[in-house]
Amino acid sequence: MNNASSYTEQIMDMIAKDQIKEAIQETQNLLKGSPQFYELTLQSARYSDVMKSIRMGMIDFSDASVEKNKIRFALIDMLRDLEESRQTNAAVQSEVQTYLEERAAIINNNTAEIKGNQNIIIQGGSDSQVNIQINKNPPKKDRD
Repeated sequence: MNNASSYTEQIMDMIAKDQIKEAIQETQNLLKGSPQFYELTLQSARYSDVMKSIRMGMIDFSDASVEKNKIRFALIDMLRDLEESRQTNAAVQSEVQTYLEERAAIINNNTAEIKGNQNIIIQGGSDSQVNIQINKNPPKKDRD
């Protein structure tokens, strides 16, 4: 994902697939330092409240759908504003490009060496790959 347009399209796809929480997180990462970040934080809190109300049985399905759709619309509107700002404002364009480059560097350089005998738990981030190589014949230690 090299450019901002494809990144915002990916976030739009998350929204379309009802992956609202993930879309909010990705948008928060993109908008850090922007005045819209605070608006997005409010939308995140709103989404958490709706999901909590659903779990507790305090809101019916139709009301929950209406609230989730309002949140979706707000996210889409913020992404549209970002795209417009990015196209007309060099500072915004630079900030978005810097974020995307940093994100790509983290994803591409996400490596680690893990050593141990048993019970090793590995948790990878999204878009990361975990490769495990097992040496069945570890080197013998010299005993003096």
